Amino acid sequence: MLFTRTFVDCFHEFRGDLNFDILLGLFVEKLGLGPSAPVIGYGGFLRQLFDLGQHDAHRFLGYDEMSAFNIYLQIEYMDSKRYSGEKINEILFNYYKFKFKTTHFDLIVTSDNNAYEFISEHGEDLFPEVPIVFCGINDVEAGEVPMRSRMTGVLEEFEVPWNIELALKFHPGKKRLVVIGDQSMTGVAIANQVRAQVPGLPSEIEVEFLDEFTLDELISKVRFASPDSIFFFIPFYKDVGEAVYSAQDLLEIVWRETSVPLYSAWEFLLGHGMVGGKMISGYSHGQAVAEMGLRILDGESPADIEISVSPDDPPKFDYRVLMRLGINQKLLPAGSILINQPSPFYSINRHQFWTIIISLVILSLVLILLVINIWERKQIEVRIKNQLSFLRTLMDTLPIPIYFTDRGGAIAGINRAFEHWFGVSWEHDKGFESQELALAETRFAPLLDLRMDSYEAQVRHGDGSLRSAVLHKATYADAQGENAGIVGVIYDISDRKKAEDDLRAAEEKYRTIFENSALGIFQTTPDGSWMVANPALARMLGYPSPEDLIADNPNISSLYFQQSDRKRVVDLYQQNRGSVEFEVLFRTRAGDIITANLNARAVRGCNDDFCHFEGFVEDITDRKAAELALAASEAMLQLVLDTIPQLVHWKDRELRIIGANRNFLAHVGQTELSAIYGRKYAEVVSYPHEVEQISRLDEEVVETDGPRFRLRLETRNRDGENMWLLVNKVPLHGPRGEVVGILSTAEDITQTMNLEKQLLQSQKMEAIGTLAGGIAHDFNNILTSIMNSTELAMEDIPEDSLNWKDLERSLKAAVRGSGLIKQILTFSRPTQEGFLPTDLREVVSEAVALIRVSMPRNITVLSEIDDDLPLCLADPTQVHQIVMNLATNAFQALGEGGGNISIHLSRMTLDRDDTQLGNLAPGIYSRLCIEDDGPGIDENIQDKIYDPFFTTKGKGEGTGLGLAVVHGIVRNHGGEIRLSSTPGFTRFDILLPTMNDLCLLPGECAGALVMGNERLAFIEDDEDQLMLIPRVLEQLGYEVHSFQNPAEAIFAICDEELPFDLVITDYDMPGMNGFDVAGILQERRPDLPVIMVSGRKQAEEFLGQADNIKFFLGKPYNRDMVGRAIRDVLDKDV
Repeated sequence: MLFTRTFVDCFHEFRGDLNFDILLGLFVEKLGLGPSAPVIGYGGFLRQLFDLGQHDAHRFLGYDEMSAFNIYLQIEYMDSKRYSGEKINEILFNYYKFKFKTTHFDLIVTSDNNAYEFISEHGEDLFPEVPIVFCGINDVEAGEVPMRSRMTGVLEEFEVPWNIELALKFHPGKKRLVVIGDQSMTGVAIANQVRAQVPGLPSEIEVEFLDEFTLDELISKVRFASPDSIFFFIPFYKDVGEAVYSAQDLLEIVWRETSVPLYSAWEFLLGHGMVGGKMISGYSHGQAVAEMGLRILDGESPADIEISVSPDDPPKFDYRVLMRLGINQKLLPAGSILINQPSPFYSINRHQFWTIIISLVILSLVLILLVINIWERKQIEVRIKNQLSFLRTLMDTLPIPIYFTDRGGAIAGINRAFEHWFGVSWEHDKGFESQELALAETRFAPLLDLRMDSYEAQVRHGDGSLRSAVLHKATYADAQGENAGIVGVIYDISDRKKAEDDLRAAEEKYRTIFENSALGIFQTTPDGSWMVANPALARMLGYPSPEDLIADNPNISSLYFQQSDRKRVVDLYQQNRGSVEFEVLFRTRAGDIITANLNARAVRGCNDDFCHFEGFVEDITDRKAAELALAASEAMLQLVLDTIPQLVHWKDRELRIIGANRNFLAHVGQTELSAIYGRKYAEVVSYPHEVEQISRLDEEVVETDGPRFRLRLETRNRDGENMWLLVNKVPLHGPRGEVVGILSTAEDITQTMNLEKQLLQSQKMEAIGTLAGGIAHDFNNILTSIMNSTELAMEDIPEDSLNWKDLERSLKAAVRGSGLIKQILTFSRPTQEGFLPTDLREVVSEAVALIRVSMPRNITVLSEIDDDLPLCLADPTQVHQIVMNLATNAFQALGEGGGNISIHLSRMTLDRDDTQLGNLAPGIYSRLCIEDDGPGIDENIQDKIYDPFFTTKGKGEGTGLGLAVVHGIVRNHGGEIRLSSTPGFTRFDILLPTMNDLCLLPGECAGALVMGNERLAFIEDDEDQLMLIPRVLEQLGYEVHSFQNPAEAIFAICDEELPFDLVITDYDMPGMNGFDVAGILQERRPDLPVIMVSGRKQAEEFLGQADNIKFFLGKPYNRDMVGRAIRDVLDKDV
């Protein structure tokens, strides 16, 4: 059974504190408890069920035979009072369809019009063939009910005329009926029902419907309603801000704001300001629906169950409202029911009732007082006993001797402290019992004299010594107020007396220290006023005595050079419980500024407030000056150490590092000293050879107390590259001359060592080249004679004879000798004939292809050539010879075992500070790298491999000129060859200069003409070139302005600001050379690039002269060369 309806009006009857609508579905599922267990769904639970509370809600389930079923309730609340519309219905339809797709119901119950309309529209899709019972439906005729074959229920009908006629009987003269409702579906349906019954009202009644208003508007309307009005209230609710007002809330608001009578047709509104009348009962509706549900569950068809209307219940009225409106109860219809009527118990025999109650209360109070009195007397007795026991225990617990006497003056009692102090016992000394002891003992005499209050006396102690004590005595009275004796307390002050004497001695001692201390001592009040100051403080500040100091400066704040120091002092006092110490500046009497170390504390009182400040002051002006000088000296020393190029560090005697300069930190791969402080050399350097050598030298210096100078050490840097250090070590001595540490300096001499090796190699190669060049000519002459003579002799001898074959072998040997002489000449007389702009990619690729086809299969040739490489001014044949010679050496090194040969060609940029620069000029180079994974080259012969005729091969396997020729070719090209070899690896790096920045040598440039359209300034003093070159440039598409005088050119370019894109100037000109022109343009037109032309200068001479010189062009040059130079500069600039 499914109920789907909004019912805020009925729910608020059940839970009046909630201001929201709910929608309930009551489902009764078969839970496997038996074949008769029906499934009932309740959607939009009945308003009538909530009218009567939770008990009546169960009325539906427990009515008659309902408890015989095992019922499962599924309650669905649609909340359509607040949220309604097609979109909401669509959401609910999809939700229910998904939720109950696997659930079968035996009965569906709907309440209110929204649920009725929803189930009418979607019932077939959601719950096909399930019986439906509805209730709480307004403005629906029985014949209009859809799905009548499976739907029946109770229509909600009420009698407006009957209630209005009764109202006119109660309130004669009323002529206006105001119907208050809303525009919800239920509100509109009920309003339509009211409109249908308006014709049955008396003709003089004027009817008005209110259904669209705010809460404030409703209050205003009812507050100012005409006195001849009657309000008929339709249940609705209204949202106001975050609050939700129920029908009961709104009815009570209207009742408070008006005296106009309120009527309605719904029983759950009774008790909230409504008069009453015939009303619809939720209880009756629930009972009727339960009966129909039982009949359906018993098997009866809904079509056979007649649709009924609201049951006829007796009228009900609110007693409070009747009394407020003055309605006579005699006018009520017979059988009427009153609510809120006073109980009859209080209206019958009221005076007698209160007399009896008051008498019982008085008797009860008397009885309680008697019981309390007896109980209190018992408690007092117990407390007295407890107090006596407590007093006895208290006296025995107190460490001070206490006694008391009787009226006769005899000691009547003592505590344990008294017994211990005097060495007596109250229980065991018989004299105390007869009072003879107390009277006879003279040592008790001071206790028994008649002096009262407190006074000091000498009393004999139990050990026989005479002690100073303060006696406190007072009389005490008995219960009648008469004097009963004396209570005395003995306070031994002998220890205090001794402490006072010791304190006076200590004060005298401390006073001496205070007066004679070298430190300034003071005490001030919290506001800075002096309490005391010692002579040392006065002298420190330039005053002859503390009195003069205090007289001239009543407040210590006037002595502070910076008042911020005084504020800082006070702040630190407030923040710290202990003493504070810091440096301050004081002004002396003479106006000098001294630096002082202030150590002070704040003395606090019992309430934790400041009592005074005290402390001492030390003049540290001289020490501070020394510290500043030392710090400045140390900073200067560290700056010097960080500036010098040497690696500097120093250690303690245990050889732990305690200082270093920036270069040493960089050498060990650190940036901060803290990373290596306190560590030994082996902990910061990973190269074992360096650690071993340095450790040995450190130990020698410590043991012998002697320095070690200029020791060369081969090591490796943090990148693993070999480097040479020139090491110096000197011992550091303490104040007594003992060795306390070591100072070490080291200079990187790697470049120096390399230069020395290169110089030796260059000198050796130059000598060998001179020798080779000197003998090559004679060898050529000898070989020419041998070859020509052999050929002539072979013509005279038969070809098949043995002599002819001997001569043929001689001729072949001469030819091989001729090739050897050519290699010697290439090595000894390098020439730049045949140099031209060369694309090394083509040359190397051609050589690689040739090498691949000539290598056996067990050798793999790998190549990697970058795409974007600048041209090189080189001889392609000689570069080809470099690749072939080095590849052949790699092949011979690999031998029969085979391996890999790798050939790489790439770009490499060397800056001035680059460690790989060597003897090369900064710039862009092409790097040709040829490596193999053969056995490597022995380190002992690496310095000899470029020597002519040096070879490690057997006889007949090589001439020893291969690497010598390669070395000569590379050197002739202005480059360098470098070797890296370890066991299992050998690599040759050839660096050749490129033509990117400056054309190093004149030559031919191949390719199509390079055109342009920019404006050029051409400066040349030679008249022939001044006439010729502009025409050449104009043929290339440029607009050219020529100048013979450099000064005129500068004026036109800088002063007239002609829009030139490039300047081409000759170097050799009278009065002003090309450097001068470039320098002036650099200052005035730094954006204008310059090409320098010279017939006698070399490109290296122009490097670094001016930043705007972008290209060097050597004479002679042709059209293609100058065109490419212009495009190279302009395109690069873009």
